Amino acid sequence: MSHSGPEPVSTLQTFPEPAAGRGWGVWALTWAAFFCVALFLQWRGSAHGSDLGGDPDEAAHAVTSLMVRDYLFQAPGQHPLRFAEQYYDRLPRVALGHYPPGFYALAGVWLGFKPTQGALLMLQAVLLAALGTATARVGAKLVAPWVAVGAGLLVILAPPIQQLVLLVMSDLFLALACLVATWAMAAFLERPSKRLALGFGFAAALAILIKGSGLMLALVPLLAIAISGQWRLVLRPSLWLAPVPVVLFAMPWQLFSYKFTKEGMSGLPVTEHFRRAFGYYGDAASHYLGYPVLVLLGVAALVMLIGWLRGRRPSAYESALWALLFAALVLIFTVPAGMSARYLVPLVAPAFLLLAHSVCVWSRELSLRPVWIGGVVGLGVLGGSLVTTGQWMPKDKNVHGYTAAVNAMVATLPASPPQADDAWLVCSDARGEGALTAAAAFDGLVRQHPHLRVLRSTKELASMDWLGRDYTPAFATETALLEHLTKKSVSYVVIDEGVPESNRMPYYAQLKRALEQSGSGWLLSHSLPVVRGREQGTLLVYLRDHSP
Repeated sequence: MSHSGPEPVSTLQTFPEPAAGRGWGVWALTWAAFFCVALFLQWRGSAHGSDLGGDPDEAAHAVTSLMVRDYLFQAPGQHPLRFAEQYYDRLPRVALGHYPPGFYALAGVWLGFKPTQGALLMLQAVLLAALGTATARVGAKLVAPWVAVGAGLLVILAPPIQQLVLLVMSDLFLALACLVATWAMAAFLERPSKRLALGFGFAAALAILIKGSGLMLALVPLLAIAISGQWRLVLRPSLWLAPVPVVLFAMPWQLFSYKFTKEGMSGLPVTEHFRRAFGYYGDAASHYLGYPVLVLLGVAALVMLIGWLRGRRPSAYESALWALLFAALVLIFTVPAGMSARYLVPLVAPAFLLLAHSVCVWSRELSLRPVWIGGVVGLGVLGGSLVTTGQWMPKDKNVHGYTAAVNAMVATLPASPPQADDAWLVCSDARGEGALTAAAAFDGLVRQHPHLRVLRSTKELASMDWLGRDYTPAFATETALLEHLTKKSVSYVVIDEGVPESNRMPYYAQLKRALEQSGSGWLLSHSLPVVRGREQGTLLVYLRDHSP
């Protein structure tokens, strides 16, 4: 009998998807349930009541999304780069260039309905629910649908993922795009076609345009083919359509933005980065996912490798998921782009699905009864491992004070925008600068004052690279600093004393001395409490004294 494509060759695919799992209505209800879970997590973590400072990059993602929204709905037809430069001049927390435009395009359109911080958090809930649903949908190809849905639920409850639903970040969108691309590649391994190859290519291009780490998907086709043993697919012309969307849509941006993205590299040799990354991500994985997950996943990988060496090839979906997992590990261990637990996020869905599937297979091979015991044990191991981490429920985002400072300064703005330039200077670290800039960007009155700018101390009072290296002070004396504030038409200065003293740049003390010295022309107008997670302190708001 002839076939339209190669059949799955694994003896390990034990739970074919039942007909009931094919209805989109089931998956729509699954998404709705996961969306409710996402909203609960945001409520539990006080996301909507916090400022946008939960991560140093959060404010940049939010402000850049707002910039794209303003361009699409208020300035279509203008030169996009010139518009971005002018926007950055007013609100210097635009990350376009350091990050690709994929997430910002989606968020910008989303903000067209309501340009608020709450709307961006709602988008995160939508993406989290979509990630959980996609995990369940792919998992239904390997295990019973109820096990797949349980795995999807545990994926969105995994600490490194559930924390992201409290933040405005691109990582959930990246994880979703990577999983969809892997889904397409798995389907291609089962039934090769031009449509599926292009589907992988477009999903991979989207992932790369969301975040540069989407380049990990370049390894997925080769690894998936090698693991499944279907080397004959390399000779199929349809496979070579997969890179076309990446070359056409993603690579031009990567080439254009290389001069920006290289600033985010640590500069470490690959061997040194690997040594540090191995220790860091080992600790992070055990801290956020638990030792049971890591141990059993390692056993599953060993069993798969031994079976592969003995000629027993995994199924298409197993092969693709292992390929994604291995590709992500290669990326975080070899690319010296800094280290963060967020980089583990694309690994969680494939890791959980492979672990759940492996336990189900082992249960069947041991002839355990009833037949559903494997699914219960698999989900139990995943859930129990997450509970042992102590990170089961999200911690409060708990970032407060920056919106209050903006409100205090906004209270003195005239009702009708003046034509004269005005500026606010914020002295803080990346989190504080971003949180205050974002609070100003989303304030309705600030948006009505086109001549009002927010200035960052990291740009105005010193020079350094993207990672804070090569620090050089801009002013030798307090007098020169005060003259610069006058030249820049600065009317307010905010000094964030919530930043730990050990993390404060030298210009902190210089700026405070300059403002408080006799005859400086500045007055302390507000002293507001600021909370930055576990860090607490005071926001000192200084007002230029215009009295004679």
